[in-house]
Amino acid sequence: LFGDNSAPLRAGLESVTHRFPAPGTYNVRLVLADTNYCNAPDTFNLQVRVNPNVVARINAPRVGCAPFTIRLNNNSLGGSGFLWDFGNGLTSTESSPTITYAQPGMYRIKLRAEDPSTCNLVDSTAIDLLVSGAPIAGFTYSPQPSLENIPTSFINQTQGSAVRFTWFFGDGDSLTTLRRDTLVRNQYPQSGVFNACLVAVNEFGCPATTCQPVTAIVNPIVDVVTAFTPNNDGKNDRALVIGFGVTKLAFRIYNRLGQVVFESNDVRLGWDGKFKGKEQPMDVYAFTVDAELIDGSVVKKSGSISLIR
Repeated sequence: LFGDNSAPLRAGLESVTHRFPAPGTYNVRLVLADTNYCNAPDTFNLQVRVNPNVVARINAPRVGCAPFTIRLNNNSLGGSGFLWDFGNGLTSTESSPTITYAQPGMYRIKLRAEDPSTCNLVDSTAIDLLVSGAPIAGFTYSPQPSLENIPTSFINQTQGSAVRFTWFFGDGDSLTTLRRDTLVRNQYPQSGVFNACLVAVNEFGCPATTCQPVTAIVNPIVDVVTAFTPNNDGKNDRALVIGFGVTKLAFRIYNRLGQVVFESNDVRLGWDGKFKGKEQPMDVYAFTVDAELIDGSVVKKSGSISLIR
């Protein structure tokens, strides 16, 4: 009986060979069942320990951002002693050490596992770790000095490799773009100094952030265009409220039948000349505006807008 759920083996006095299926401790029993012996039956028990062969294994990320602190998880099979080579001139004999890579670069991490009680006494493995540096985020803006009710334009001057850029304008709005040369503009809602920030991220997910104070001058006013040409040429394509310092807005446009063909609570949205997905005819449309400004004043306007095709 081999203690591994295999079938009992009946044999005479000859030697027996048995392959154990996996590492572990097995209770082997030899039973004497020959009635020709006076002490039959008799049993002899032997505990057999099958050690695993040493197999060195490392579980760790392969990419990080400098400075990068990494825990090297030792998932080796077997092994009673370990030697790590971190690829930066440092070594360790800990089982699962933690190491910090301060400088960007490619590092080969090696692990040597040993166990003198096994058949496979030594095994080695290695992984490559890329520690990436972050880009250098930077931007300028204009106009400087600020001009009344003029949007602020931001110019991306990030150095190094970057694939994603997120702008935080300091007024609650943000913008994410995948292009370095995207024209970025922001109209601030009121006068003040805003902390504008740019976060640039490279292809390995390493971020870099830079911030600057941006001054804005806003004179709260509300007006509405008198005509628009929705021909998708990028010029005057929408009927818009021209508003600065607007905190609340109700903008509605009506056709000759009194139907509301467009309404918006966002000063940045305008009517594209369609109603229920259909282009509306060239005509004069009525509008109403109810707005509250940053200074607490309330503005009510009504009038007409010409749709020109």
